[in-house]
Parts: sequence; C-alpha cells; structure tokens
Amino acid sequence: MSGYKHSGYGDIIPEVVSGHDRDGQPTRHPHLAIAPMAFVGSPYADGRVFGFALIPPRDGSLHRIDNFRTSWETIAPYHEKEQRRILKLQGLHLRGALKLTPTTGEDTKRSLLPDPYLKASSRWASVTPIVLDRHLKRKDDAEIRELVASACENAGLPRPNPERIRVSKHSAVEGTPPARPLAGEPSWLQWKLPSLLKTRWLTHATIDFEQQVEGPVLLGAGRFTGLGLCRRVEDWS
Repeated sequence: MSGYKHSGYGDIIPEVVSGHDRDGQPTRHPHLAIAPMAFVGSPYADGRVFGFALIPPRDGSLHRIDNFRTSWETIAPYHEKEQRRILKLQGLHLRGALKLTPTTGEDTKRSLLPDPYLKASSRWASVTPIVLDRHLKRKDDAEIRELVASACENAGLPRPNPERIRVSKHSAVEGTPPARPLAGEPSWLQWKLPSLLKTRWLTHATIDFEQQVEGPVLLGAGRFTGLGLCRRVEDWS
C-alpha cells in the first residue's frame, strides 16, 4: 500500500492488493495475503520466523498485479553492497529496523522454501491457528470441526468430512506455538488479532481431505493476515 502511494498510484490501488473495493468497503473477492515462514516441522524446530510470504489468490500471480513491481521497487531501493533490494520497516512494536529482501534460489533457507505449503497433499495441518468464521455456541469439538470444514469451503477448497478433522490447542506441526497460552503463562503470549477478530475462537487443526489438495491452504477469518496457514503433513497417527 505504501509503495503504491509513494509511486503515484495511491488512487488506483488494485482491489487484490488493498482488500477493499472502489467504495472503500471490504472486498468480497480473494485478495493478497501475507503469512509468516517459520522454522517448524522438525524435531529441533523453535518457531522462529525467517521471513514472510506474499500469497496472491489461487488464480493470480504477483507479476500480473497492476503496478505491483514498480510499487515494490519504490519502497525497496537497491543496495549495491548487498546486491539486492531491501525494504526497511520500523515501528512501535519492533525493537529495531526489520530488513526484508526477496529470496533467491541460491541462498534460501529451508524454512523459506514453498514446497511444504504448496505441494499437493491430502492431509494438512495448521502452522498458525485458525480464526473461526463465527462465534461458538457450544464450544465443543464437534462444532469446531464443522466450522473448520466450512472454513475450507469458504476458502475455495473441497469441504472435508468433519469426522476427518482433528482440532486442538496444539498443532500437529513441530515447533508451532499453541492456539492459546498454556495454563500459568502470561496473557501477552496470546496471538495478536485484528480488532474485529479479537473475540473469535482460535484453534489448530489437522485435516484429511481424502483427496489431493494443492496449496496454499489458508483458512478462517484471519487467512489474509497470516493466520490459518497450513502445511502438508504425511503422518495421520
């Protein structure tokens, strides 16, 4: 958004980027999502975030978004010393400047590789908790499984059998933080949610679609802000 404004395209930011239509209302169409790429999925994983993924809608591509590259280059100048473009972020909740740069094939850390999030699989597990699309009435596992199944459908994926969904405070992916703080832990360990979603229930889930599904799999009301990100898994035990 900042890049579009600084490059002179502030009045024509594509709906797929802003998430809002021409009238300023939230779009009803899929739009750009951002998700953390963390060190998870191995016995020594600790959940550290190594980068972020910009995820276009399933039928889209970053390269096809109007003025996207120009806007990116405006806010991420080329640094001769590092020989790459660097976006520097500073903010109230950052201890120091956060530097972001596009990855290249030769220096990409394993945690930033897209295959675990894109390659087709019948079984997927949440890496960041799923924000349910509505408030719970009963707060039992059966209701939560139904809502996770609906979240798959809302995201344009096949609706899984709720009986083939497992829900828990904990993720099936090693190194992933729980959906809610453990007993005795401070409240600041809670996941930060957009204000409109603060009262929604969070859950981790493991889903067996019983058919091959290609990623990315992003589920729930927070799927455009990095929540509900899923990773393929092989073990259903």
